[in-house]
Amino acid sequence: MAQLRKRNSKKGFSYVIDFRFQGKRHVLSVKTTDKRLAERVKEDLEAKITLGKFNLADYRGKEILLSEFFKIYLDGVQGSKMESTLKGERIYTNTFLSLVGDLPLRSITTVSLDRWRYKRLETIKPVTYNDERRVLSHVFNKAIEYGYLQTNPFKMLKKIREQEKRLYMTSDEVVRFFDAVDALTRTARNKQHREGYRKFKLFCEVLLSTGMRRSELLNLEPNHIDLKTNILRVEQAKGKKRREIPMTGKVREIMMALTPVLFRDMTKDQVTHKFTDCARGMGLKGMKLHSLRHTFGTYLIAMGYDITVAKELLGHEDIKTTMIYAKADTRLIRDAIRSFDVLENNGYKMVTKGERGIRKLLKKNPASSTGEPTIT
Repeated sequence: MAQLRKRNSKKGFSYVIDFRFQGKRHVLSVKTTDKRLAERVKEDLEAKITLGKFNLADYRGKEILLSEFFKIYLDGVQGSKMESTLKGERIYTNTFLSLVGDLPLRSITTVSLDRWRYKRLETIKPVTYNDERRVLSHVFNKAIEYGYLQTNPFKMLKKIREQEKRLYMTSDEVVRFFDAVDALTRTARNKQHREGYRKFKLFCEVLLSTGMRRSELLNLEPNHIDLKTNILRVEQAKGKKRREIPMTGKVREIMMALTPVLFRDMTKDQVTHKFTDCARGMGLKGMKLHSLRHTFGTYLIAMGYDITVAKELLGHEDIKTTMIYAKADTRLIRDAIRSFDVLENNGYKMVTKGERGIRKLLKKNPASSTGEPTIT
Protein backbone atom coordinates (compact mmCIF):
# COMPACT_ATOMS: atom_id res chain seq x y z
CA MET A 1 0.00 0.00 0.00
CA ALA A 2 1.03 3.62 -0.44
CA GLN A 3 2.76 5.54 2.31
CA LEU A 4 2.56 9.23 3.09
CA ARG A 5 5.69 11.07 4.19
CA LYS A 6 7.15 14.55 4.33
CA ARG A 7 9.74 15.92 1.92
CA ASN A 8 11.77 18.88 3.15
CA SER A 9 12.88 21.73 0.91
CA LYS A 10 14.28 25.25 1.20
CA LYS A 11 10.72 26.61 1.35
CA GLY A 12 9.67 24.18 4.06
CA PHE A 13 8.09 20.82 3.38
CA SER A 14 5.33 19.13 1.43
CA TYR A 15 3.83 15.66 1.48
CA VAL A 16 4.76 12.95 -1.01
CA ILE A 17 3.21 9.55 -1.68
CA ASP A 18 5.58 6.59 -1.76
CA PHE A 19 4.06 3.55 -3.52
CA ARG A 20 4.79 0.60 -5.81
CA PHE A 21 3.13 0.19 -9.19
CA GLN A 22 3.78 -2.61 -11.70
CA GLY A 23 6.73 -3.82 -9.65
CA LYS A 24 8.44 -0.43 -9.46
CA ARG A 25 8.69 2.15 -6.70
CA HIS A 26 7.35 5.65 -7.37
CA VAL A 27 7.33 8.84 -5.31
CA LEU A 28 4.82 11.53 -6.22
CA SER A 29 4.56 15.01 -4.73
CA VAL A 30 1.14 16.02 -3.44
CA LYS A 31 2.16 19.71 -3.36
CA THR A 32 0.43 20.43 -0.07
CA THR A 33 1.32 20.79 3.61
CA ASP A 34 -2.21 19.84 4.65
CA LYS A 35 -2.07 16.27 5.93
CA ARG A 36 -5.82 15.69 5.51
CA LEU A 37 -5.69 16.69 1.87
CA ALA A 38 -2.62 14.54 1.32
CA GLU A 39 -4.42 11.56 2.92
CA ARG A 40 -7.34 12.01 0.53
CA VAL A 41 -5.00 12.07 -2.47
CA LYS A 42 -3.38 8.89 -1.21
CA GLU A 43 -6.79 7.22 -0.78
CA ASP A 44 -7.82 8.20 -4.31
CA LEU A 45 -4.54 6.92 -5.73
CA GLU A 46 -4.92 3.58 -3.91
CA ALA A 47 -8.50 3.29 -5.13
CA LYS A 48 -7.37 3.84 -8.72
CA ILE A 49 -4.69 1.17 -8.43
CA THR A 50 -7.15 -1.29 -6.88
CA LEU A 51 -9.74 -0.67 -9.61
CA GLY A 52 -7.14 -0.91 -12.36
CA LYS A 53 -7.73 2.70 -13.41
CA PHE A 54 -4.39 4.17 -12.37
CA ASN A 55 -2.51 5.92 -15.19
CA LEU A 56 1.04 6.88 -14.28
CA ALA A 57 1.22 9.24 -17.27
CA ASP A 58 -1.45 11.41 -15.68
CA TYR A 59 0.71 11.85 -12.60
CA ARG A 60 3.82 12.63 -14.60
CA GLY A 61 2.12 15.44 -16.49
CA LYS A 62 1.95 19.08 -15.54
CA GLU A 63 1.49 19.51 -11.80
CA ILE A 64 -1.13 22.03 -10.79
CA LEU A 65 -3.57 22.47 -7.93
CA LEU A 66 -7.32 22.75 -8.48
CA SER A 67 -7.36 26.38 -7.33
CA GLU A 68 -4.55 27.26 -9.76
CA PHE A 69 -6.25 25.55 -12.68
CA PHE A 70 -9.65 27.11 -11.98
CA LYS A 71 -8.01 30.56 -11.92
CA ILE A 72 -6.25 29.87 -15.24
CA TYR A 73 -9.51 28.67 -16.77
CA LEU A 74 -11.63 31.61 -15.56
CA ASP A 75 -8.99 34.15 -16.62
CA GLY A 76 -8.81 32.48 -20.04
CA VAL A 77 -12.55 32.65 -20.77
CA GLN A 78 -12.96 36.19 -19.46
CA GLY A 79 -14.48 38.32 -22.21
CA SER A 80 -15.60 35.36 -24.31
CA LYS A 81 -18.68 34.60 -22.20
CA MET A 82 -21.51 36.63 -20.74
CA GLU A 83 -20.95 37.82 -17.17
CA SER A 84 -23.97 35.83 -15.93
CA THR A 85 -22.39 32.64 -17.33
CA LEU A 86 -19.03 33.43 -15.75
CA LYS A 87 -20.73 34.13 -12.43
CA GLY A 88 -22.28 30.66 -12.48
CA GLU A 89 -18.95 29.02 -13.34
CA ARG A 90 -17.22 30.86 -10.48
CA ILE A 91 -19.87 29.64 -8.03
CA TYR A 92 -19.71 26.03 -9.25
CA THR A 93 -15.89 25.85 -9.22
CA ASN A 94 -15.64 27.48 -5.78
CA THR A 95 -18.24 25.08 -4.39
CA PHE A 96 -16.42 22.09 -5.90
CA LEU A 97 -13.13 23.33 -4.43
CA SER A 98 -14.64 23.76 -0.96
CA LEU A 99 -16.09 20.23 -0.94
CA VAL A 100 -13.24 18.31 -2.58
CA GLY A 101 -10.32 20.35 -1.27
CA ASP A 102 -7.45 22.06 -3.05
CA LEU A 103 -6.03 18.80 -4.41
CA PRO A 104 -3.64 18.37 -7.32
CA LEU A 105 -5.77 18.35 -10.46
CA ARG A 106 -4.40 14.97 -11.53
CA SER A 107 -5.59 13.35 -8.30
CA ILE A 108 -9.29 14.03 -8.95
CA THR A 109 -10.95 10.65 -9.45
CA THR A 110 -14.45 9.22 -9.49
CA VAL A 111 -13.99 8.71 -5.74
CA SER A 112 -13.52 12.47 -5.34
CA LEU A 113 -16.51 13.14 -7.58
CA ASP A 114 -18.71 10.71 -5.66
CA ARG A 115 -17.84 12.63 -2.51
CA TRP A 116 -18.76 15.91 -4.21
CA ARG A 117 -22.03 14.50 -5.59
CA TYR A 118 -23.08 13.12 -2.21
CA LYS A 119 -22.49 16.47 -0.51
CA ARG A 120 -24.22 18.50 -3.21
CA LEU A 121 -27.35 16.33 -3.32
CA GLU A 122 -27.83 16.98 0.38
CA THR A 123 -28.73 20.59 -0.43
CA ILE A 124 -29.70 20.85 -4.12
CA LYS A 125 -32.19 19.23 -6.49
CA PRO A 126 -31.19 16.83 -9.30
CA VAL A 127 -31.79 19.46 -11.99
CA THR A 128 -29.32 21.84 -10.30
CA TYR A 129 -26.84 19.02 -9.76
CA ASN A 130 -27.01 18.10 -13.46
CA ASP A 131 -26.35 21.73 -14.42
CA GLU A 132 -23.29 21.88 -12.15
CA ARG A 133 -22.04 18.53 -13.44
CA ARG A 134 -22.37 19.71 -17.05
CA VAL A 135 -20.47 22.96 -16.39
CA LEU A 136 -17.69 21.28 -14.41
CA SER A 137 -17.31 18.59 -17.08
CA HIS A 138 -16.77 21.39 -19.61
CA VAL A 139 -14.16 22.98 -17.33
CA PHE A 140 -12.29 19.66 -16.99
CA ASN A 141 -12.36 19.22 -20.76
CA LYS A 142 -10.37 22.44 -20.90
CA ALA A 143 -7.81 20.84 -18.58
CA ILE A 144 -7.25 18.22 -21.29
CA GLU A 145 -6.84 20.94 -23.93
CA TYR A 146 -4.31 22.73 -21.69
CA GLY A 147 -2.32 19.51 -21.26
CA TYR A 148 -2.98 19.06 -17.53
CA LEU A 149 -5.08 15.88 -17.92
CA GLN A 150 -5.42 13.03 -20.38
CA THR A 151 -8.97 12.03 -19.43
CA ASN A 152 -11.97 13.79 -17.92
CA PRO A 153 -13.12 12.13 -14.67
CA PHE A 154 -16.59 13.65 -15.09
CA LYS A 155 -17.17 11.39 -18.11
CA MET A 156 -17.66 8.52 -15.66
CA LEU A 157 -20.20 10.47 -13.59
CA LYS A 158 -23.71 9.98 -14.92
CA LYS A 159 -26.53 12.47 -14.88
CA ILE A 160 -29.29 11.95 -12.35
CA ARG A 161 -32.71 11.31 -13.77
CA GLU A 162 -34.87 14.36 -13.20
CA GLN A 163 -38.55 14.36 -12.48
CA GLU A 164 -40.11 15.78 -15.61
CA LYS A 165 -42.17 18.88 -15.09
CA ARG A 166 -44.03 21.26 -17.31
CA LEU A 167 -41.95 24.30 -18.16
CA TYR A 168 -44.49 26.25 -20.20
CA MET A 169 -47.77 28.00 -19.42
CA THR A 170 -51.03 26.81 -20.91
CA SER A 171 -53.27 29.18 -22.88
CA ASP A 172 -55.59 29.49 -19.89
CA GLU A 173 -52.69 30.27 -17.57
CA VAL A 174 -51.40 32.94 -19.93
CA VAL A 175 -54.80 34.66 -19.93
CA ARG A 176 -55.08 34.41 -16.14
CA PHE A 177 -51.54 35.70 -15.74
CA PHE A 178 -52.20 38.88 -17.71
CA ASP A 179 -55.50 39.30 -15.82
CA ALA A 180 -53.48 39.11 -12.60
CA VAL A 181 -51.10 41.82 -13.89
CA ASP A 182 -54.10 44.00 -14.73
CA ALA A 183 -55.48 43.48 -11.24
CA LEU A 184 -52.20 44.50 -9.61
CA THR A 185 -52.08 47.55 -11.89
CA ARG A 186 -55.54 48.66 -10.76
CA THR A 187 -54.79 48.16 -7.06
CA ALA A 188 -51.28 49.69 -7.08
CA ARG A 189 -50.90 52.31 -4.35
CA ASN A 190 -49.72 55.16 -6.57
CA LYS A 191 -49.18 56.27 -10.15
CA GLN A 192 -45.55 55.17 -10.19
CA HIS A 193 -46.43 51.60 -9.22
CA ARG A 194 -49.32 51.51 -11.70
CA GLU A 195 -46.98 52.59 -14.47
CA GLY A 196 -44.48 49.96 -13.35
CA TYR A 197 -47.01 47.12 -13.70
CA ARG A 198 -48.34 48.52 -16.98
CA LYS A 199 -44.88 48.46 -18.49
CA PHE A 200 -44.18 45.04 -16.96
CA LYS A 201 -47.19 43.69 -18.83
CA LEU A 202 -45.77 45.02 -22.09
CA PHE A 203 -42.43 43.45 -21.19
CA CYS A 204 -44.06 40.03 -20.70
CA GLU A 205 -46.07 40.35 -23.92
CA VAL A 206 -42.85 40.90 -25.88
CA LEU A 207 -41.15 37.94 -24.16
CA LEU A 208 -44.10 35.70 -24.99
CA SER A 209 -44.23 36.77 -28.63
CA THR A 210 -40.49 36.69 -29.34
CA GLY A 211 -38.99 34.05 -27.04
CA MET A 212 -36.30 36.52 -25.98
CA ARG A 213 -34.38 36.07 -22.76
CA ARG A 214 -34.93 38.53 -19.94
CA SER A 215 -31.50 40.16 -20.30
CA GLU A 216 -31.81 40.36 -24.09
CA LEU A 217 -34.99 42.41 -23.89
CA LEU A 218 -33.75 44.59 -21.03
CA ASN A 219 -30.64 45.45 -23.08
CA LEU A 220 -32.50 46.09 -26.34
CA GLU A 221 -31.64 49.48 -27.88
CA PRO A 222 -33.43 51.58 -30.52
CA ASN A 223 -30.82 50.80 -33.18
CA HIS A 224 -31.63 47.09 -32.75
CA ILE A 225 -35.14 47.71 -34.13
CA ASP A 226 -35.61 47.80 -37.89
CA LEU A 227 -39.13 49.00 -38.67
CA LYS A 228 -38.52 48.74 -42.43
CA THR A 229 -37.86 45.01 -42.34
CA ASN A 230 -39.95 44.49 -39.17
CA ILE A 231 -37.03 42.82 -37.40
CA LEU A 232 -35.59 42.85 -33.87
CA ARG A 233 -31.84 42.26 -33.79
CA VAL A 234 -30.61 40.56 -30.64
CA GLU A 235 -27.00 41.70 -30.36
CA GLN A 236 -26.14 40.69 -26.78
CA ALA A 237 -27.34 37.12 -27.03
CA LYS A 238 -26.12 34.23 -24.89
CA GLY A 239 -22.95 32.76 -26.33
CA LYS A 240 -22.32 36.02 -28.23
CA LYS A 241 -24.54 34.74 -31.03
CA ARG A 242 -26.42 37.44 -32.94
CA ARG A 243 -29.93 36.62 -34.20
CA GLU A 244 -32.93 38.31 -35.81
CA ILE A 245 -36.55 37.94 -34.72
CA PRO A 246 -39.51 39.11 -36.84
CA MET A 247 -41.98 41.29 -34.94
CA THR A 248 -45.69 40.59 -34.58
CA GLY A 249 -48.06 43.53 -34.98
CA LYS A 250 -48.38 43.93 -31.21
CA VAL A 251 -44.62 43.79 -30.62
CA ARG A 252 -44.10 46.43 -33.30
CA GLU A 253 -46.66 48.72 -31.62
CA ILE A 254 -44.95 48.26 -28.24
CA MET A 255 -41.51 49.02 -29.67
CA MET A 256 -42.76 52.18 -31.38
CA ALA A 257 -44.57 53.35 -28.24
CA LEU A 258 -41.59 52.82 -25.89
CA THR A 259 -38.74 54.08 -28.10
CA PRO A 260 -36.16 55.40 -27.25
CA VAL A 261 -36.08 54.14 -23.63
CA LEU A 262 -37.70 50.76 -24.34
CA PHE A 263 -37.15 48.53 -21.25
CA ARG A 264 -33.70 49.80 -20.26
CA ASP A 265 -35.16 51.62 -17.24
CA MET A 266 -36.17 48.28 -15.72
CA THR A 267 -33.91 45.82 -13.86
CA LYS A 268 -33.68 42.05 -13.69
CA ASP A 269 -34.81 42.04 -10.07
CA GLN A 270 -37.82 44.25 -10.79
CA VAL A 271 -39.26 42.11 -13.58
CA THR A 272 -38.48 38.87 -11.73
CA HIS A 273 -40.16 40.01 -8.52
CA LYS A 274 -43.21 41.30 -10.38
CA PHE A 275 -43.63 37.96 -12.14
CA THR A 276 -43.35 36.16 -8.81
CA ASP A 277 -46.01 38.44 -7.27
CA CYS A 278 -48.41 37.85 -10.17
CA ALA A 279 -47.84 34.10 -10.24
CA ARG A 280 -48.39 33.85 -6.49
CA GLY A 281 -51.54 35.92 -6.73
CA MET A 282 -53.11 33.59 -9.30
CA GLY A 283 -51.89 30.40 -7.61
CA LEU A 284 -49.51 29.53 -10.44
CA LYS A 285 -46.86 27.16 -9.06
CA GLY A 286 -43.59 26.05 -10.59
CA MET A 287 -43.40 28.90 -13.10
CA LYS A 288 -40.88 31.71 -13.39
CA LEU A 289 -40.26 34.58 -15.79
CA HIS A 290 -38.21 32.30 -18.05
CA SER A 291 -41.38 30.20 -18.47
CA LEU A 292 -42.59 32.77 -21.03
CA ARG A 293 -39.63 31.81 -23.23
CA HIS A 294 -40.44 28.12 -22.70
CA THR A 295 -44.04 28.87 -23.64
CA PHE A 296 -42.96 30.54 -26.88
CA GLY A 297 -40.84 27.52 -27.84
CA THR A 298 -43.49 24.98 -26.86
CA TYR A 299 -46.22 26.78 -28.79
CA LEU A 300 -44.05 26.90 -31.92
CA ILE A 301 -43.63 23.13 -31.87
CA ALA A 302 -47.29 22.56 -30.92
CA MET A 303 -48.44 24.63 -33.89
CA GLY A 304 -46.49 22.41 -36.24
CA TYR A 305 -43.35 24.40 -36.95
CA ASP A 306 -40.12 22.50 -37.53
CA ILE A 307 -37.81 22.28 -34.53
CA THR A 308 -35.05 23.99 -36.53
CA VAL A 309 -37.28 27.07 -36.78
CA ALA A 310 -37.65 27.10 -32.99
CA LYS A 311 -33.87 26.62 -32.63
CA GLU A 312 -33.10 29.71 -34.75
CA LEU A 313 -35.73 31.92 -33.13
CA LEU A 314 -34.65 30.92 -29.62
CA GLY A 315 -30.96 31.29 -30.46
CA HIS A 316 -29.88 27.83 -29.29
CA GLU A 317 -26.41 26.66 -30.34
CA ASP A 318 -27.31 22.98 -29.98
CA ILE A 319 -30.61 21.56 -31.23
CA LYS A 320 -30.59 19.18 -28.24
CA THR A 321 -31.47 22.20 -26.10
CA THR A 322 -34.48 22.90 -28.30
CA MET A 323 -35.63 19.29 -28.03
CA ILE A 324 -37.09 19.95 -24.56
CA TYR A 325 -39.92 21.82 -26.26
CA ALA A 326 -40.83 18.76 -28.30
CA LYS A 327 -41.91 16.92 -25.13
CA ALA A 328 -45.56 17.88 -25.25
CA ASP A 329 -48.06 17.00 -22.55
CA THR A 330 -51.36 15.18 -23.10
CA ARG A 331 -53.28 18.34 -23.98
CA LEU A 332 -50.87 19.29 -26.74
CA ILE A 333 -50.94 15.71 -28.02
CA ARG A 334 -54.74 15.97 -28.27
CA ASP A 335 -54.31 19.24 -30.17
CA ALA A 336 -51.96 17.48 -32.58
CA ILE A 337 -54.50 14.72 -33.24
CA ARG A 338 -57.19 17.39 -33.64
CA SER A 339 -55.15 18.68 -36.58
CA PHE A 340 -55.93 15.40 -38.30
CA ASP A 341 -59.64 16.06 -37.74
CA VAL A 342 -59.09 19.29 -39.64
CA LEU A 343 -57.16 17.40 -42.31
CA GLU A 344 -59.89 14.77 -42.68
CA ASN A 345 -62.65 17.37 -42.94
CA ASN A 346 -60.61 19.16 -45.59
CA GLY A 347 -60.41 16.03 -47.72
CA TYR A 348 -56.78 15.44 -46.68
CA LYS A 349 -55.78 18.53 -48.62
CA MET A 350 -52.71 20.10 -47.10
CA VAL A 351 -52.47 23.85 -46.54
CA THR A 352 -49.56 26.07 -45.60
CA LYS A 353 -49.10 27.53 -42.16
CA GLY A 354 -50.18 30.89 -43.53
CA GLU A 355 -52.54 32.86 -41.32
CA ARG A 356 -55.42 32.75 -43.81
CA GLY A 357 -55.20 29.01 -44.27
CA ILE A 358 -55.19 28.36 -40.54
CA ARG A 359 -58.07 30.71 -39.83
CA LYS A 360 -60.12 29.18 -42.64
CA LEU A 361 -59.66 25.66 -41.34
CA LEU A 362 -60.21 26.60 -37.69
CA LYS A 363 -63.41 28.38 -38.65
CA LYS A 364 -64.71 25.11 -40.10
CA ASN A 365 -63.48 23.19 -37.05
CA PRO A 366 -64.04 25.21 -33.84
CA ALA A 367 -61.53 24.75 -31.01
CA SER A 368 -62.21 22.08 -28.44
CA SER A 369 -63.10 23.04 -24.90
CA THR A 370 -59.45 22.70 -23.88
CA GLY A 371 -58.43 25.41 -26.36
CA GLU A 372 -55.46 25.51 -28.70
CA PRO A 373 -52.19 27.30 -28.04
CA THR A 374 -52.02 30.70 -29.71
CA ILE A 375 -49.58 33.58 -29.59
CA THR A 376 -51.03 37.05 -29.95
